[in-house]
Amino acid sequence: MKSRPLMFVAPGTIMLIAGFGFMVAAAVGGRLSSEAALPLPFGFTTAATGAMLLTRTPLAVFFLFIYAVAVLIISSRDVGFLHPVPLLYFALISYCLPLARHAKA
Repeated sequence: MKSRPLMFVAPGTIMLIAGFGFMVAAAVGGRLSSEAALPLPFGFTTAATGAMLLTRTPLAVFFLFIYAVAVLIISSRDVGFLHPVPLLYFALISYCLPLARHAKA
């Protein structure tokens, strides 16, 4: 089966850039409380997952699935299931199945 690298490159690059954006936003914010510092580890995790996704391996798809499930649980507790943020991560979970089919072993 022919591999489709664009399926991996687009979300991986978006996650990498967004993760660095979260980290920079937390770094330039000055002294932060524990709640205000949440973008720092969230940004690092997003960037690391996006970078792994660029490798197009099944392990990267697995970590993307775990990442999306964890953020879905956290965000749905805070804002509910009908907010756009949990819906985004639900879509990311459903995107993992086609990615798993096209991952390089």
